Amino acid sequence: MSAITYNENKALFEGNVFEDEVLALRAFLQSKTKEQLSFDLTSCQDMHTAIVQQLLAFKTAYDCEFIYGDKTKTYAMALEGFCEVSEAVA
Repeated sequence: MSAITYNENKALFEGNVFEDEVLALRAFLQSKTKEQLSFDLTSCQDMHTAIVQQLLAFKTAYDCEFIYGDKTKTYAMALEGFCEVSEAVA
């Protein structure tokens, strides 16, 4: 079962997202470059660094939003640039 569910312009991440998800994620991102995407990470426990890299590459070039859960995760700090993550998570 996939840890990422894709629905139009939204990707829902659940549980632990491993590196075997990176090709499907990249295909999704490449097909949506002209649209604003939403990444729902509220149910994500952890993700492989290859997934973080794909999201960071997309974030630097295209419009997107990240929806975080209540607890600060290491991947969230990386995605937000190690700034005040508490503001991004809140």
